[in-house]
Amino acid sequence: LQRKTVDPEIWKGLDFGHVDLTKITGGARRSEFIVIAGAQKSGKTMWGLFLATEFSKQLKMQGNDEVVLVVSLEMRHSGLAGRVLSNLSDINVSKFRDFELDDDDWPKLDSGIAELEKLPVLWNVACYSIEGIEALVEEYKDQIRVVIVDYFQLMTTSSGTRRHEQLEDISRRLKQIAMMGDITVIALSQQTREALTDAKRAKDPNTLAGTQSLARDADMLLIILPHIKDGFDLPHIRDIYVALSR
Repeated sequence: LQRKTVDPEIWKGLDFGHVDLTKITGGARRSEFIVIAGAQKSGKTMWGLFLATEFSKQLKMQGNDEVVLVVSLEMRHSGLAGRVLSNLSDINVSKFRDFELDDDDWPKLDSGIAELEKLPVLWNVACYSIEGIEALVEEYKDQIRVVIVDYFQLMTTSSGTRRHEQLEDISRRLKQIAMMGDITVIALSQQTREALTDAKRAKDPNTLAGTQSLARDADMLLIILPHIKDGFDLPHIRDIYVALSR
């Protein structure tokens, strides 16, 4: 309590960039393991990168030299850079993908690059194992505030022989990283195919692919759902369902 009183901003949960979501959950708090789940093509990566930039902006304003570590197992540097710069520059990501920037996009891009260079974010696309993430967190000890992993089911470990046993071990160790390091660890997770075909099942924590231990270990579980209006899925809008918040 004394430490929190001296510097309350350090202990306050980071804002998710959405007022209601932050109010309901308390934000991304220290020592918590957060799982963000969604079906394939639901926008998990985009939201994960949005959170990385939002958190890093807040850390920069706090001025305590803490950083966000983003571990991308799905995208290479070029694809990752395009997604992030799309967000910071307010340029449609398809223009980066198709190399079709207009003349008025270039000043926006320059501004986005300048902002990106100032943000306290570490980008890593070479680490695939839980052991590698543990080593990174140890290397940057006392600097990392948030770790974001995209995505959980692609991670590997040297322990266990069966895949579900490996995923259980990875889940447990991600939670330990959060607790022992006093940081927030966020793992993006795929849902099973069942979540795509049944709207009610899509909200079920047991639809996380690979292992049910992920939902048990999580301190917070957020599920990305399609936004349905008049019977139609609006592709550029998503709902966030708070399935668990301890």
